[in-house]
Amino acid sequence: MVFVRFVSNLLFWLGFGSLVVAIVLFEAGTRYMRQGKKVQRKKVDKVAWKFLASAGILFGLSLLIGLL
Repeated sequence: MVFVRFVSNLLFWLGFGSLVVAIVLFEAGTRYMRQGKKVQRKKVDKVAWKFLASAGILFGLSLLIGLL
């Protein structure tokens, strides 16, 4: 039982970290948009979407394991 709780908490914190990285990358993409650098913005936004998707997956796994 302790191991399941530890894994759930670990996945939650990893998801939170991934969400923070996604927010920072979206902010960087916004700065590139203001500067008119479309190519760099698209690259940064693509990575940010991947981090956002991974955060959702990690939060979902954490919830599923936590409910067991």
